[in-house]
Amino acid sequence: MDVLDPGTVQRWFEVALDGTDQAPHLRIRPTADERAALESARYGLLAALDGQEVIVADPAGGSGLLRYLTGLVAGVAQARLTDAYQDGTAAPLHLVAGMIAGAAALGAGPTSTDAAVRTGESVASAVPTVSESAHRAGVAAAEAVITGADLTEMARVAEQASRQGWLPTEDLPELRLHLLLAQLLGALAVGAAGTAGHRTGPDSTSCGGFPGDNCGVPFPAEVTFTLHGDPAAAEALRVELSGVAEVQLWVEGSRQLFHLHTEDPGPVVEQAYLMATPFDLRITLRD
Repeated sequence: MDVLDPGTVQRWFEVALDGTDQAPHLRIRPTADERAALESARYGLLAALDGQEVIVADPAGGSGLLRYLTGLVAGVAQARLTDAYQDGTAAPLHLVAGMIAGAAALGAGPTSTDAAVRTGESVASAVPTVSESAHRAGVAAAEAVITGADLTEMARVAEQASRQGWLPTEDLPELRLHLLLAQLLGALAVGAAGTAGHRTGPDSTSCGGFPGDNCGVPFPAEVTFTLHGDPAAAEALRVELSGVAEVQLWVEGSRQLFHLHTEDPGPVVEQAYLMATPFDLRITLRD
């Protein structure tokens, strides 16, 4: 069973903050406030691993991401103290304790069952709150560790659990926080994997690039694609893409047609496939 060490923490938050070519789907760009919360959590975890006193500020009134991360750091620090860990690392179960504490920090609030009862919806089809998704992730992580999973597999199981029962649609409460929580756990899986799976192949390409490098130049791109199905999901995607591109959306019956202008089509395509299933995707040089 591996451990959470400073190197893993650094890789984890590098991916959470800026993405990686190892996991191109982890590319929801954090806002300035979200980046500040992630940086604070990174240094809080590093301090906890170093045996320093972790001063946890009251995040009341802060963003959901800040509340979750504050609880996570406090939970890891307390679990290490309880087990008298002294070696500069944390066990996977210490991280599980942090995940559960982070979920608790999101607050109980109305549950999906409460909402289902109020609306007459079946409980089985109720959409989980962010707190419930975070709790599911923590419980799934605990079960994975108990059955012998390493840190990477634990994180993957937790990410999958956090995504169960909801889809990225406009009317999903706290949609961005749902997505950020899943992305944070996915980033942990990449960070925990470390340098496993070294690439093989030529030292460089004909353009002189190395793995992960792109030696080309940006170009003004026109991106078009079509979605089929839920208009609410298309609108949620439009809102998300408007942060990185000029977006136009037309609805024709069950089809939603996207037309975008951007200087960086990569993140547009990644976000589109993260939140939907695009058809007829085309990327061309914009006149």
